[in-house]
Amino acid sequence: MKIKLRIKSPKRIQISNPLHSNWFFPITLFIFEVLSALYGEKLPENGGFGWDGIAYASLAQDGIRSWWANDFFVFRLFPSLLVNVAFKLLHIATTPPNIVLAFGLLNALSVAVAAWFAKKIFVLLDLKPGTQLLGFVLLFINCGVLHFIKYYPVMTDAVGLCLGTILLYCYLKNLSAELIIVGVFGAFTTPLLALIELPLILFPYKPIEYRPLDPTKLKLLSAVGFVYFIAISIYVVYIAKYWLNIPMVLQPNQLLLPVGIITSAIVFAGIIRLVSNANFFDFGWIKTQFTKWGIISTAVFLGLVILCKWLIPSNAPSPYPANFFIFTHHTTTAFMRPLIGIAGQLNFFGALVLLCLLFWKRIYTHIHELGLGFVLCVAGILLLFGQTCEARTLFSFLPFLTIAVLIALNKRTFNPLFYALIVAINLLTSKVWLTINYQWGNGWDETGAANFPNQWFFMHLGPWMSPKVWLILLVMVFLFSVLLFVLSKLRVSFKKEIVAHV
Repeated sequence: MKIKLRIKSPKRIQISNPLHSNWFFPITLFIFEVLSALYGEKLPENGGFGWDGIAYASLAQDGIRSWWANDFFVFRLFPSLLVNVAFKLLHIATTPPNIVLAFGLLNALSVAVAAWFAKKIFVLLDLKPGTQLLGFVLLFINCGVLHFIKYYPVMTDAVGLCLGTILLYCYLKNLSAELIIVGVFGAFTTPLLALIELPLILFPYKPIEYRPLDPTKLKLLSAVGFVYFIAISIYVVYIAKYWLNIPMVLQPNQLLLPVGIITSAIVFAGIIRLVSNANFFDFGWIKTQFTKWGIISTAVFLGLVILCKWLIPSNAPSPYPANFFIFTHHTTTAFMRPLIGIAGQLNFFGALVLLCLLFWKRIYTHIHELGLGFVLCVAGILLLFGQTCEARTLFSFLPFLTIAVLIALNKRTFNPLFYALIVAINLLTSKVWLTINYQWGNGWDETGAANFPNQWFFMHLGPWMSPKVWLILLVMVFLFSVLLFVLSKLRVSFKKEIVAHV
């Protein structure tokens, strides 16, 4: 009798890639931001509070009883109230060093939560692993996340990024009640989140079909956008002569001003193609998109924001008129130098703006997969504020623009060098190694821009960058765009050569 022994081969131990874990980026970013809050270089101005940080620190100390609880800062109150409540619960003294550290830790937690929800969004949209990694690079490996919130912690930027990411997740999951609640908190973190929220609530998530406009109508749509932008620019600059009159702000070059207006109008004409879906010009189709629940939810959201504003005592009206932010702060500053908005956004957010330039047609045709609310949200924010050179004001919008890019690129396969270059661009523009060495009183040059070393800080705030920085960034935009374009074609050309050879 023969006995056969069957020995099973040992199972191979499979070690999953930690980069694809749900927790890798949240934990890594949290540790980095905590260490930055504890040991990183801080803006020394006003005891570490900076400028707007004086208001946020006062609100953290005194809550709604603060002198700074006016109609402007009341809509940026939420992060300061979190710090205020934490101090009271833990019986911590509200000294300046404690406030700076508290905001730094709040920023660390906000970035980690944003990364966790970003991963959930990537999985929900069934993005490829490579696309997911690209998304994390675009969202978190940039100057805004790795450098600016560490150096200037007493702000609302990181909390805005976090709430913006949660808003996007709630929209894609059709969590209407949660969307309203997060939106109300967002409205009192940065008003931009309220504008983002409105179309998301009014039109719940449902993918829509993209029907391209007739080529003639598409050109007409772009022409209308171009002419509108030229007309409003002429009024603001040459008739109303409405300009920013703040020390250390880059003053317009009169010879380059027309070029700046025309280039900005071209960009505006491209942005308006987000609404080039033929369905948007069909009133019958538009009526079918309104739902009773969407209208009720919008009314509830607006009612809650108005109620909260009414319940919070205001010490004074807003020190800034509404048109300051519509025309001057976000639009008119784009005229200072040609394409200064794109230069400033490369400086702050890295390769994201370059991918938008290179793949804009794919973006405005694929974005409709994310629903009407998402399309109107992205189109509205970009048309109003998309050319701002102070990119940090778009922090809470960053998840939406990133997802629009990822959806457009998800079905494309690129050469590995393409992804490597994006990582290199974002690491380079993050400037995490840079010691800013800010020194108040260093002065500014004849153009109105701060000199170095102050420029290491002010160049990240758009209108405060010097002409030299603008030129360098513009050259980087051109060179990096060319390199990305060439690398994006490499794999396709190889395939064509192989097919031709066979």
